Amino acid sequence: MAETENTQTSNELLAVLDGLRSEGTMNSSGVFTIDLAKALPKLEKFQLPKPHFGLLKVIQSAIVSGASKIETHFTTSTIRINHNGTAPNSHELRHILSYLMAPDHPTHERSLRDLAIGINTTLARGSSWVEVRVKDEDAWVGQRWLSREESEQTQKVRPLDGDFTTSFEMRRTIAQAASRAFKTANTDIGALMRGSRDALDEDSRAVFDRCRHAPADIQLNERSLPPSMFGRTVSKRWSILSTKQHRRANLMDIYLVCDEPSAHNLSPPTRSEATLKYVVEGEFTGTGWHKKAKPYRLTQDSDFSRRCFAVIGVRTRNVSPGVVTLVKDGVDLTTMAPPILNRGVATVMSAEGLALDLSHFRIIQGPAIEERLSWLSSMIKECLSEILESIHLDDLDPEEQSHIERLAGSTHSHSGPQLP
Repeated sequence: MAETENTQTSNELLAVLDGLRSEGTMNSSGVFTIDLAKALPKLEKFQLPKPHFGLLKVIQSAIVSGASKIETHFTTSTIRINHNGTAPNSHELRHILSYLMAPDHPTHERSLRDLAIGINTTLARGSSWVEVRVKDEDAWVGQRWLSREESEQTQKVRPLDGDFTTSFEMRRTIAQAASRAFKTANTDIGALMRGSRDALDEDSRAVFDRCRHAPADIQLNERSLPPSMFGRTVSKRWSILSTKQHRRANLMDIYLVCDEPSAHNLSPPTRSEATLKYVVEGEFTGTGWHKKAKPYRLTQDSDFSRRCFAVIGVRTRNVSPGVVTLVKDGVDLTTMAPPILNRGVATVMSAEGLALDLSHFRIIQGPAIEERLSWLSSMIKECLSEILESIHLDDLDPEEQSHIERLAGSTHSHSGPQLP
C-alpha cells in the first residue's frame, strides 16, 4: 500500500513539475522562474511535513551558503536566525519566492531555493510578517513579507553585529505570542535555566533535534547545540533517585571521511565513546563518496576534525534493528530501519544525490534509495572485513568478536562497492 502511495505521489509530482515548467520562464542567468500566483496553489500538497520545519530550510540555506556560524533566537514574539554565509543580493532577495523550484545545482540557487521555501512555509503558518536582512556589498538591504503576494523593501535597515551577513526574522501573531507566553509561564523554571529540551517549543525543538550533524556552529538561544548522541552511553531516569542505562556505547565507529569542505557532508560526532574507531579515506564528487584506502585506527579524537559522508556505528550486540539517519545540508531528514541493513548497526549518512519531493524534505522511495542502502550494506561488510584482516580484536570479548565477524560475513573484496 505504501509503495502504491509513493508511486502515485511521484507521478503527481512529475505532472505538477511538467505543468509549471510549461508556464515558467528562464531568466538571464539561466535560472528557471515561475509565476507565483499560478504555482502556489499547485504546490500546497507538497508543503513541509510540519509548518515549523520551514526554519530548518532556512538553516539548510545557511549551510549551503557556506555559513560556519548560525545563531537562532526564540522569544514569545519573534523567531530570528542569523548566519555568516554568502547572502542573496538585493535583486535576488526582492524576487526570492521565484526560486521555489530552483535545482540543487549550482549551490547558490540551491541556497536561494531553501530560503524561499523557508519564507513561503513560514508565511503559510500565519505569522504577522517575515523579514530578511542581507549585507549586499557595503550596504544593508531588507525585504518584509506581510503575505505571499504582499511585500515591501524595509527602510532604515539596521546592520547585524559581528560578521553575520543574513538575518531571517518571523514576527508571531498576537494569538501565537500569547500562547507561547502561557506555555513558558507553565514550564519548569529549572528546565528553562538549563536549556532543557522539555522547556523548548516545537520550533526550538526542531533545531535541537535535527541539526546535531550540521557542519557549522549552531547556537540555540545563546547556547551551543548539544553534541550528537551517536555512539554514546544513554541513561534514562528510572526513578527520582536513580537512573538506568538505556543504551551502551558503540563497540566500533567507522568514519567515511573526505577532505572536501562540502556542505553536503557531516560534522563527525566526536563525543562517541566507542571502544574502537576507524577512518576510511575517500573523496566526495558529484556522484557521491568513493573509497580510496583501507580503514586505519583512530587513536586521538583531537586529530579528527574532517567532515564525513557517513559514520557507521557498530553496537555491542545485534539485538536492535539496523538503522540509518539521512542528513541533507546539515538537517536530519529521516531515520529508517530497512531490512537490508544488518542488525546492531546504526549509521548517519548524507542524503546528497537522493531524489526529494517538492518540499525538498521528503525522500522519494524508489531505485535510488534502494541502491544507496544496498551500497551502505556492502560498504559495512567490506570495511569490517578489512579491519578483521589487519588487526586482532584483543580489546573485545569473545561475544563481541563473534558479533563483528558475523557482520563482516564473507565479503573480502577490496575493489569497493560503487555508490549510485
